[in-house]
Amino acid sequence: MNSINIIGRLAFDPELKFTNGGKAVARFRLAVERKYKRDAVSYLDFRVWDKAAENLAEYKRKGDEVGVEGELVNEPWEDAEGKKRQGVYVIANRVYWLRNKQGEQGQQQQQTQSRPPAPQAQPVSAGGGVDPEEIPF
Repeated sequence: MNSINIIGRLAFDPELKFTNGGKAVARFRLAVERKYKRDAVSYLDFRVWDKAAENLAEYKRKGDEVGVEGELVNEPWEDAEGKKRQGVYVIANRVYWLRNKQGEQGQQQQQTQSRPPAPQAQPVSAGGGVDPEEIPF
């Protein structure tokens, strides 16, 4: 099972881009407080697709609190010098709007769904059916 549920604050405004095929994809990073270490924060990278990406980029800003349901992706890539690297990020299946930066309660019922849940018997592709080469990040 590959599942992650996490709550954190946006470390920067979501960055919205479009693939060559016109699919929206937003990249964002969450600052997540660590439970057992005082004043320690972990930063995790996320991608969200389609209308959920557009909504997140339009309505949420740095410092706003969101909850995410998603799956962890390990993606190999090659840097400019030809060295093989790996990156880890989360594909957000759902993003829940919790509180804005000022602490005001968000619309908890206002959730954005990046794509419909996959049938149990089939694996979910990391990019919502998009070739990884087409991702503009």
